[in-house]
Amino acid sequence: MNSLINVLLTANRVDDCLRAAKDADYRDNLMKELGIR
Repeated sequence: MNSLINVLLTANRVDDCLRAAKDADYRDNLMKELGIR
């Protein structure tokens, strides 16, 4: 999850970062979208 947060904040996607912290399904989808695992 640290990698996801780093990518999102670097891309100034703060809203996505906040939602990913609360919503596991959304977080998993973002990680797939960004190629993080």
